[in-house]
Amino acid sequence: MNALSTIPLRRWLPWLIFFSFAILTTFSASLRIMQTSIIVEENAFETARYRMLDAQNRIEYLLRTDALDAVDEVIAQLSSAPNVDLISIVDEEGLVLYSSDRQNIHHSIRDVLPEFDILSFRSTQQERHFKATLAQNKKKILCYQPISMKTVFGEIRPNHLAILLMKYDLTSEIGKTHKNVIFSSFIEIAFAIVVATLLTLLLKHWFTQPLEKICKVVTHIGNKDFSHSLQIVGTGELAELGKVINQMQSDLSLAIQWRRLAEKALLESEGRFRAMADSAPVLIWVADTDKLCVWFNQLWLDFTGRSMEQEIGNGWAEGVHPDDFTQCLETYTNHFDRREEFHMNYRLKRHGGEYRWLRDHGVPRFNTQGDFQGY
Repeated sequence: MNALSTIPLRRWLPWLIFFSFAILTTFSASLRIMQTSIIVEENAFETARYRMLDAQNRIEYLLRTDALDAVDEVIAQLSSAPNVDLISIVDEEGLVLYSSDRQNIHHSIRDVLPEFDILSFRSTQQERHFKATLAQNKKKILCYQPISMKTVFGEIRPNHLAILLMKYDLTSEIGKTHKNVIFSSFIEIAFAIVVATLLTLLLKHWFTQPLEKICKVVTHIGNKDFSHSLQIVGTGELAELGKVINQMQSDLSLAIQWRRLAEKALLESEGRFRAMADSAPVLIWVADTDKLCVWFNQLWLDFTGRSMEQEIGNGWAEGVHPDDFTQCLETYTNHFDRREEFHMNYRLKRHGGEYRWLRDHGVPRFNTQGDFQGY
């Protein structure tokens, strides 16, 4: 059996509400963190695109005017922008021509930049448009922008195409955004926990505790213990239910007391009747509403020499003389069906084996409401 099914509803419902609030609020905070990360990435892509296009125009202009020294200044200026880790100009073979890190010049970009993506690099060369990719940790962007170079280190290269590469680090920006989201979410979570706690306490006070009291009192009533009453504060449905249970308990207690008194009186009455019937100088029988005899006095049993178990039901008819049996049975059943008093004569076998004539007088019995109770 499921362990939860053995716990009463009144016990686990408040906790279910509490944890539902906490889980929903935490899920909402996690979703907001994911959404802000996506927004930061999208904004970073747009910012990078704008910077790369601006850098392309400036660098191409400087190259056309042979202002090669100014190219280094532009690259240094661009690399000083927030979140920019590295800016390099790479030729079609992947050799670093210009870089914000001077140590990378004349080295292969693959050796100095582990995040370098050769596929994006080749795609930018072929399609000749801006491309940006996320690194594996999704916190760094590599941007590729094609530029036309006619002069490289003093050499004339007509229609030569190079790639302006920028490494854009989002770690600090994403971390800062996450901190802001977590801080605001923490306030929301704290507020939700406070609300859930107050709701749980109110539910426990107005629902759980009254139900526990009701269950205890009902259990006592089931065990015929009417000494406990409900004390439920308020005017709600549970308070009304408590009043009904208290009234029901009072009525049941009174009814059981009356029943015990009636049973006691009935036992005393039956005892007096049997004592009187057993001492009477006549044979006495009692029949129920189904025509079957349920009791014989002691004189009858002494007369027939049979036990009570042998006589009850239709056992008494075994002692009726065969010549009188039919007439005796017809008289008994006909008057019984009409609920009428009757007299009949028949012979009944005595304990010695001889038959003696008896005059039987049957009187119908009715209770105080007039209901037939037998003979």
